[in-house]
Amino acid sequence: MPENSVEAQRHFNGEVAEDANKQVKDYLDERVPIFRQLNELREQVLYPPLPKLRELHRS
Repeated sequence: MPENSVEAQRHFNGEVAEDANKQVKDYLDERVPIFRQLNELREQVLYPPLPKLRELHRS
């Protein structure tokens, strides 16, 4: 919880910016196929799939 008005404003601004970024991303994903492909690729690089439990057991 923000302790003063400056922190509260900073927190609010961060939430607004985060929401705006998500709206832009969603819009571009719908309208421009290359952006959807780039975002999917970015997520694969940033969040690669975890190995299956069986694969870990073999190691």
